[in-house]
Amino acid sequence: AKEICANTFYLGINPILVNLLDNVNSMTIDDCRKNISVGEQIIQINGDWGSVSISSPINFLLYNKVGDPKDNPLKTEWFAIMGAVHQDLLSSKIHQKEWAKMHAKAIGAITEVKTQLPIVGETMMDGGSQIKFLHQLVGNKKYIDILNSLCI
Repeated sequence: AKEICANTFYLGINPILVNLLDNVNSMTIDDCRKNISVGEQIIQINGDWGSVSISSPINFLLYNKVGDPKDNPLKTEWFAIMGAVHQDLLSSKIHQKEWAKMHAKAIGAITEVKTQLPIVGETMMDGGSQIKFLHQLVGNKKYIDILNSLCI
């Protein structure tokens, strides 16, 4: 979140998670003028791989959406404007150690994928298909597991 003015903030998604998202088709943000409780789903991200939900770490009021998530779901850093108690937001911020753990987890997931690549089967000349996205390489379930591990 980024503070706009007293108790009013922009709402965004963890940049580590955003960098691992690929082939996103749509994003749904909860209704405006709604009170959101801790643990309640606020954003759902959908792709060819399935979907992942992001839950709220704090209680807040969702004032308004920023931009149109249907147009280009990950085009903007901020997705909504919310009202929250400043102290609640501060207490929910990810501390440097937690951020480092999350970053290490993302790097670990990528390293695991790189070290466990399957032996090459069909080549493009044999009729194989080009892999453009991470979910095509690791499979939808593993990809969603990686994304969910970064949603805190």
